[in-house]
Amino acid sequence: MKFWMPFFAPSLGTVAGSLRKRGTRVITILDNLIPHEKRPGDLALIRYFLRRNDGFIAMSKTVEGDLKQFLPKAVRLQLTAEERSADILSAAGRMPALREAKYVLKPHPIYDHFGGAISSTEARDKLGLPRDKRIVLFFGFIRDYKGLDTLLHATAHLSEDYCVVIAGEMYGDFTKYEQLIDEAQVRSRCKLFIRYIDDTEVPAFFSAAEVCVLPYKSATQSGIVQIAFNFNLPVIATDVGGLAEMVEENVTGLILRSHEPQALADLIEQYFEQNLREAFSRNIAQRRHTYSWAGFAEAILALYESGLQR
Repeated sequence: MKFWMPFFAPSLGTVAGSLRKRGTRVITILDNLIPHEKRPGDLALIRYFLRRNDGFIAMSKTVEGDLKQFLPKAVRLQLTAEERSADILSAAGRMPALREAKYVLKPHPIYDHFGGAISSTEARDKLGLPRDKRIVLFFGFIRDYKGLDTLLHATAHLSEDYCVVIAGEMYGDFTKYEQLIDEAQVRSRCKLFIRYIDDTEVPAFFSAAEVCVLPYKSATQSGIVQIAFNFNLPVIATDVGGLAEMVEENVTGLILRSHEPQALADLIEQYFEQNLREAFSRNIAQRRHTYSWAGFAEAILALYESGLQR
């Protein structure tokens, strides 16, 4: 199963409990354990669900830490150095059975089903974006914790040489951001695509951009990073949750250690003025094997074979 919100705990927990009574082993991939927008009863619902599982895949150290809060005795299955570096684990190289093992720490794989990049010129023409601007991309569901307000305030500190593309569906009402755009006087530097972005459109957005910015105020990990990496697009992300685990500082992107708009604007300018795109993109391409789907599947199998099966 996959778990990311306590709202689903009663339904998924009921199914998991029923399956376990029949002898089926239940392993859950934990995207997120403690929700960003907290509600009364969340912790009880999380406990209910976790106790009806046999094993877990934690996709960041932040999620691992949250899991240990609920299940202090949970034991991490340690993969060998060969297993960590190999793209596909061989059957002979799997860990011996360790009956106390309960979870594996494995990063989110790259979203590679979108296909490859297209030329920047073609992508910008498709989206109606200027060819002569430095394009910064904010992509994905728009929720308060993702820090779009910080980026908009930062845009006020950037020159007209920049174009900030905001693409994704809004959780709630976008009016407050429209007002912020006008108050900050940055409408001329923003291009808005506030709607569902179809998979077929994704290559254009990530090919048109020169950097993807994630100014999150809280996080566990982000699938947006792994979409960006599919297109060898570097990332600027705040040092929250598991984002800094996914983005290697000064290797595959830059890490922002402040939520101040001026600091974000300075880091964006640094990225462009130091011409970091080419080197970072090359580094991302060299690390793709670390985030393979085959390796992720094998980690699940290694967990199952470590002692979860009957």
